[in-house]
Amino acid sequence: MCKDLKEGPLIEKLIKKYIARALLLVVVSLIFFLSLYGLTEWGYQSINNISWLLAIIGVNLVYYNSNKEGYMRNKYRILYIVFILATYALESFFLFGGIHIINFPILASKILSSILILSLIYTIKKISDNIYSPTLAKSNFIILYTLLFIGITSIVFFPVIFGGYALVYEGDGFSQHYTLFKNFREELLSIIKNGEFPAMWDWTYGVGSSWFSKYVYYNLGDIFSYLSILSPTKYLVQWFSFLVLLRAYLAGIAYYIFARTKLKGQTALIVTSIAYAYSPLVIMNITRHPFFINVMIIFPLLLLGIDLVVKNKKINLFILITAWAIINNFYFAWLMAIGGLLYLVLLYFNVYQKKESFWLFIKPFIVALFIVIGLVSVYIIPVLYNVSLMSRGEDIFANDLMIYNMQYYFRLPLDLINMNGGRALNFFGGYSVVFVLASVFIFRRIKEYRVLAGSLIIGIIIVLSPYLASIMSGMGSPVQRWMLIWNVPIALSIGFVLDNLKNIQKKDLTISIWLYILIIILSFIGEKFKMAQLNLTLPLICMMLCLVIIFCNKLNLLTLKMSKLCLAAIIIFNIFGNVWSYHSYNSIARIDKHTRTADYLEKSIADSFVGVENIIQTKPDQRLHMSNVDRLIPTKFFRGNTSSLLGVYQLNSYNSIENKYLNTMLYEGFGNENFPSAPFVVTKDMPILLRFMGVKYYVSKTNSYHPSGYEKIEEKESSKDIEITKANSVVPFAYASQDSILESEAEKLSQPARLNMLLDTVVTKNKTDISSHYKPKYDEVKQKIIKIKDKSTGEELKAIDNRYTFLAGHDYNVELDVEYLDKKDVFLSFDEASPVFVPKEMRLKRINTGNRTPYDNLKFYINNMFLFDDASINFRVKGTELVQGIYSEGKLSGNGYRKIKRQSYYMGKLDNNMSSSVSFSNKSENDLRISNLHFLTLQQDENIINKKIEKLNLNRLKNIKFTKNKVEGIISTKGTAMLATKIPYQPGWQAKVNGKVTDIQCVNYGFAGIELDSGDNEVVFTYQEPGLLIGLAITCSTLLILLISLGYMALSKSEKK
Repeated sequence: MCKDLKEGPLIEKLIKKYIARALLLVVVSLIFFLSLYGLTEWGYQSINNISWLLAIIGVNLVYYNSNKEGYMRNKYRILYIVFILATYALESFFLFGGIHIINFPILASKILSSILILSLIYTIKKISDNIYSPTLAKSNFIILYTLLFIGITSIVFFPVIFGGYALVYEGDGFSQHYTLFKNFREELLSIIKNGEFPAMWDWTYGVGSSWFSKYVYYNLGDIFSYLSILSPTKYLVQWFSFLVLLRAYLAGIAYYIFARTKLKGQTALIVTSIAYAYSPLVIMNITRHPFFINVMIIFPLLLLGIDLVVKNKKINLFILITAWAIINNFYFAWLMAIGGLLYLVLLYFNVYQKKESFWLFIKPFIVALFIVIGLVSVYIIPVLYNVSLMSRGEDIFANDLMIYNMQYYFRLPLDLINMNGGRALNFFGGYSVVFVLASVFIFRRIKEYRVLAGSLIIGIIIVLSPYLASIMSGMGSPVQRWMLIWNVPIALSIGFVLDNLKNIQKKDLTISIWLYILIIILSFIGEKFKMAQLNLTLPLICMMLCLVIIFCNKLNLLTLKMSKLCLAAIIIFNIFGNVWSYHSYNSIARIDKHTRTADYLEKSIADSFVGVENIIQTKPDQRLHMSNVDRLIPTKFFRGNTSSLLGVYQLNSYNSIENKYLNTMLYEGFGNENFPSAPFVVTKDMPILLRFMGVKYYVSKTNSYHPSGYEKIEEKESSKDIEITKANSVVPFAYASQDSILESEAEKLSQPARLNMLLDTVVTKNKTDISSHYKPKYDEVKQKIIKIKDKSTGEELKAIDNRYTFLAGHDYNVELDVEYLDKKDVFLSFDEASPVFVPKEMRLKRINTGNRTPYDNLKFYINNMFLFDDASINFRVKGTELVQGIYSEGKLSGNGYRKIKRQSYYMGKLDNNMSSSVSFSNKSENDLRISNLHFLTLQQDENIINKKIEKLNLNRLKNIKFTKNKVEGIISTKGTAMLATKIPYQPGWQAKVNGKVTDIQCVNYGFAGIELDSGDNEVVFTYQEPGLLIGLAITCSTLLILLISLGYMALSKSEKK
């Protein structure tokens, strides 16, 4: 066999024979299928099987009779049969999918499946032709790469392309990415149609947001969002999905542009470009966060820009790509800046240190960065203003982790080559198994590949350290999003192995085998001795195939070219496995168990407010609120951002940039759960808070909870499935008060008391000229005496040092003092909720009933072998009307870890005959210690609350008008007063009273307020994006300086000539 392979490329002939016959087989089987389907009443599966059998017999007989060189050699006949059977199986799979998943007619599904298979065979033909040709023209790369990308995409995303499914995750994908994409498109079309910029302030987005804040994180710097205008409205979901896949496609192109300066072989370039385009974080973010993929496009080009500066001192590309990186997204600009800096450091100390001085090396970059900063100032300065206001900036550094838990480290080797969706901290591995061999190859030749080896080492260190991962992630949670940029050195490593396959030595293979064995052993332990899942065993299969191919090459059983082809096939197969295990593991009918069809998504937007917006009229000062208690919609299908599309004024919005003052108001001021991306989603639906925020209408399920002070609208005006309630009066949008209190004084009150106090006075951060100082009324809220009993033991739980400890897995009954429970609003308050880690021995002791066998104890220790203090909390508080919870994902959270302090949960109203109507359930793995736990009752009835609100309405801003970027009205005061508004406190607002500019203060914890003099006052608030004019001036100045400099340089050159 070895002799035959050296004398002639028999494998090449085999592939050509397979391609020629497979193309004919598909066409002939299609003809037989169409004929039999019309002539018989057999089932489609039987017809398909018979059609393929007849086609195989007929085609092979024709080739047998016409083959002058004799029929195919016996030693390749089995391999040929395997190829043909694989083609038949894949075509049958597509046929089944078309009929049962997409619901296509049988004939249409057969034709579609045949077209897909013919396309795939043609792609294989192109790959084979180019691999066996001496050279591959670079112009052919795009064609071959495109064919391969389309082939893979058509198979793995079959339900999306042909079944109407959308690449929109029903969580963030719907709530943020697609909804804001659609919003942004409407804004762009409006600009084109009307020729004017939209209002810089949007009152329909949450409680109000600047246009810049609304779009800056997801759309404003994303070039693909601007392409939204190219799609008709009817096909926008499909266009969104296409643009997601286009990002992945362009990621591979961008990598190729950079990698062709490093790699020599075209096989290596094509395969690693595809592997890069379908790297793990791309696979995940195709449905989750598509704008993450932009990093994969920009970063290779940034590295190329750095190379051009270093080698040729040309800064043009570096300036362009750096500006793009900054504009694209400020968060990822930080990530790519660190990645680019590390690459620059590695280049200098490993390549250029002895060639030129550090100053000459770094000087072009300093000049280029000054130019970039000047050019993008019009964008970046407003961004910095918005970032300074964002509520997502208070995470605990590295989630308080010094090291990860041991299970993380045990599973890490396999996680790097296994696509998974269930790891903590957004760790998404799944790099090709060839990466293990590539790492050995690179590290054993570290002198030759200093920069690449350094990149891999730095990446491994970051993977191991929570501190470094936190730095890469902007000083917050140690999420592994930085691995987006690590894909470049990983892909290059695989490429160098394919380029240098003939140079792989026995020692490389030996070390790789031991590494593979170590990976299997560590992962077997890390998975608690379970390795039976498909997505875990698939990488192991690829490992063995990889080693077999290398051994066959070394034993001359496979030619070098054929070995490259086989390794390329394994890498592609690995990609299929990754996508399949992540997106389609449970069912091919769902690309992801959380994605939906295009029609469903559009209907969800239209039905966001269940038609209520057609029944009632909302305004900025009279808002609507959808129940957070018993949601009308699935929890993950959050509809907060659809209000801008439907013109509804409500409270909720969901964005990475939310006003930090409002989040602080809700969390610290009033004791709500901390949810910085959507602060008003967790308001607990407290009646006073809703009325203070101007919520006129409350929408809930029929016969469900509705807040006190809200009465049901007549039945004929609402749907049978929903209930609309209306408040008789709400706190006005702007009102004047001659009473004020400092925040430092208000902090002495309980959180419910602070909320109630807002109906009496205005809270200010600093002292004002208002003479009347509000004195808190401490008797409005009274503390309740409670008794807590453990349901399982019947024992009363006692507080030690004013702290209750609730055991993991235990339920508790709560008895309240009935003296003050006469239909009063009740709050559960506490100072801090701290998880208490329960060691293994204590857990075993708690469950050891005496009936446990040694085997039971062994299983317990296996299941808990990696137990550690993750500080997670899952504690439920149930009342008669509401169920509230104390929740924290703990230290493994990828969304920000914070300690839970000073919260107050609204429990609704309790009658004096409901003293035992409250219960606790600790569903945590840990015990939970809660300090200063107590119940508070608001000692005011509805009449008192209504009178307070009526008093505020008497002093409201009258004739209020909301126009573009402006709020205006008139008000009369009898003395110096503070005008408190519902305008979120945010730089950019300017106030004028009777034509004179007045300073804006932060009042009521998070809103804009101004001082008024006695008499009639005409008040005008206007908004202009802060930093925009300064940034524009700097950008224009930079452009002017550049033009003058370029003109001077051109003139100097002409004079020299």
